[in-house]
Formats: sequence, C-alpha cells, structure tokens
Amino acid sequence: SPVARVSFNAQSGITIYPNPVRDNRYHLKMTGQPEGEYRVTTYSSDGQRVCCNTLQYNGAEAIKTVVLQSKLPQGLYKVEIRKPDGGITVINVLVE
Repeated sequence: SPVARVSFNAQSGITIYPNPVRDNRYHLKMTGQPEGEYRVTTYSSDGQRVCCNTLQYNGAEAIKTVVLQSKLPQGLYKVEIRKPDGGITVINVLVE
C-alpha cells in the first residue's frame, strides 16, 4: 500500500499559566484555535460558577489575561473555555 505522510501540529491548543494561579489572574496561551469570541468560565470544585469572562481571539498565537472578579479561596478550580465553533476545553487550575 502507498505511504501517506501525516503531520500533527503539536503547538495547537490552549494552556493556562501560571498554574498554580497567584494574584487573582492567569493567562491563556492560545495557538491555532478558531477565530471569534471565547467564553471563559471558572468553577469551584463544588460546581459553583465564580467568574465568567469573554475574550476575542483573531486566530494567531496570543496570550490573553483573565482577571478573576473576586479573591478566590485556595483550592482546585475548573476553567471551561467555550470556543466559537462549539468546542469546549476544560483545564484544572490550583489557586494559591
């Protein structure tokens, strides 16, 4: 059978730093994602929504800063990122 070349763009995705989160803010590094409006929601470990932000992304590599609306207690949180194409990424973060 013929040989087919497959390449993966390992640089595509969304990451959060710093993790653990300090100073009530974190950064999203976005690469190779669909252009448009992103809804970023932070949930406590018991499922309570504690913060919601909306970001615009132009499709290029970008770093977006998310400022939490209130000082969060230490603990584990989930950040849900809803993409304009309907995709959802969930990332666990620790708040110190």
